[in-house]
Amino acid sequence: MQIHHYLNFADAIAGQQIAAVGIGPDADLILLVIDPSDSSAAFGRYVSPAGASFPHASTPRTYPASVLHWKNGSFRRVDIAALDVAHPKIQPMADGGILIVASRCNFNSGAPDKNAALYDSQGRLVRRWVFGDGIQDVQVSRDQRIWVSYFDEGIFGNRGWNTPLGSTGLQCFDTEGETLWRFEPPAGFDQICDCYAMNVADDGVWACYYTDFPIVHISKNLETQGWSNNIDGARAIAVTRRKALLWGGYSTNRKRCVVQSFGNDYMTSSQELDFTLPGDTPSPITHTIGRASTLHFIAGMSWYQFDLHTLS
Repeated sequence: MQIHHYLNFADAIAGQQIAAVGIGPDADLILLVIDPSDSSAAFGRYVSPAGASFPHASTPRTYPASVLHWKNGSFRRVDIAALDVAHPKIQPMADGGILIVASRCNFNSGAPDKNAALYDSQGRLVRRWVFGDGIQDVQVSRDQRIWVSYFDEGIFGNRGWNTPLGSTGLQCFDTEGETLWRFEPPAGFDQICDCYAMNVADDGVWACYYTDFPIVHISKNLETQGWSNNIDGARAIAVTRRKALLWGGYSTNRKRCVVQSFGNDYMTSSQELDFTLPGDTPSPITHTIGRASTLHFIAGMSWYQFDLHTLS
């Protein structure tokens, strides 16, 4: 399995801490970076009387942040003076804008947190809206549809959400925050209980979800098709016309890579691949993201890629 070392961004970060990683539709890398002293504000947690730890839905104060964006050989840096998004996700927008989303959202008795924030290319806030609680991933398509996947708490309800916004597990929004589409499973497949992996590609959207981990495709016309799959727990997916690669799993399978072929309604010909980063790379992989046919990895201060087409 040939992993390509694409970029070392240590000089661009210059001592800051990565707060969020995103991959855009052009296989572009976008990072949200902060000063380490602001980590407690961006990633605050509280402990319940029973001793359980929970992430804050909002920040106790604002913090300065910078957006680093590499696209088609160019680089830009955008500073945001006062960000108030907790446990952030990030995506680039086509006009140079930046979407930053908090993964948690309190319902607040009908006045929910506006946990999605859109900034312009200069780092100025444009608008805010609600994406709901329990956000697993956010990816923006080339035509500026915003796809949001949810984990179990965002589907079944927590933080005051009796009717969660993310109850279907996968939704599509426009750039005004209006819902364009909500997931309904293909015939013969269960609803999403926890959307483990999502990949927004030019041919549509791919997802793999709990409980039975089918691989599902949502076409550009928002039609769904599913394939049964016996590889459980995958956290990222890359696809070509004929194959799918599932990355990750439970326990000792957290770095598992399995390639399968698409059958009529089930995945076939499973092949587990040996996975190593090139060279001497002691840093652990901290982020794995699938966009189209490529898996993107962040390890230490480096960006790596693997294109599934190299196996086809």
